[in-house]
Amino acid sequence: MQGPELLVDYQLYDYSLDMWSLGCMMAAIIFKREPFFFGHDNHDQLVKIARVLGTDSLFDYLDTYSIELNSVLENKLGSHARKPWSKFVTAENQHLVSAEAIDLLVRACVVACSSTAHV
Repeated sequence: MQGPELLVDYQLYDYSLDMWSLGCMMAAIIFKREPFFFGHDNHDQLVKIARVLGTDSLFDYLDTYSIELNSVLENKLGSHARKPWSKFVTAENQHLVSAEAIDLLVRACVVACSSTAHV
């Protein structure tokens, strides 16, 4: 599981990548979906992330760090609104979900470097 920084070839990442990894592990555990952001390759994984976290934050991140995606990947990403984490709660995993767990996911699973991260 790679963080968005690595998936767009940004090499100046920091501890926010560790927080991202923690958030992904938590999401996989509480929603019983391992790995949570499964992609067949790096581009597909980034698309999966964008479908959950929304494309606005991803495109803001890319603009902030002057990162350009190739046109094929940009077209694959499309435009997606952020999904609430509650969309992933099922009868099978609801006993693992709490307000605190969701709060941690909101704070850890962000497309941002530490200067703009919520953690």
